[in-house]
Amino acid sequence: MNKYKNLIFVMVVALILGACAKPESPTNVQLATGEWVVENVIANGEQNLPAGSYYSSGSVLHLDHNMSFLFVHQNGTATAGTWTADATNLTLSVTSPDAATQTYTIVYLGADKMHVYRTMTIGEYTVELRYLFARI
Repeated sequence: MNKYKNLIFVMVVALILGACAKPESPTNVQLATGEWVVENVIANGEQNLPAGSYYSSGSVLHLDHNMSFLFVHQNGTATAGTWTADATNLTLSVTSPDAATQTYTIVYLGADKMHVYRTMTIGEYTVELRYLFARI
């Protein structure tokens, strides 16, 4: 009988300690992994660029568990490479043909929505591109 009391006591203590464990918050890599569709693109305040343009809504970003990505644009082109994410940035490193790195500042990253932006210079012009993604 004493053995059963001790066994029950150990089980109750284990349940209490397990219930007190604080769940870990997911990392940005864990949150970002998956498929995202571009809902809106805002370039210097101009929303919803014309359909078929390189940066138009409807493009799909695949962020895979093996840290590779595929960004399929509405105009039929695609870019591929590797990706990383930390507390503030999402970085896409294109493998070919130009081996460019694009770093996006994370504004919001949740289970179903992602908002990132990057600023780039084209000639004498500076363009800020904001992407609003929804998880597929």
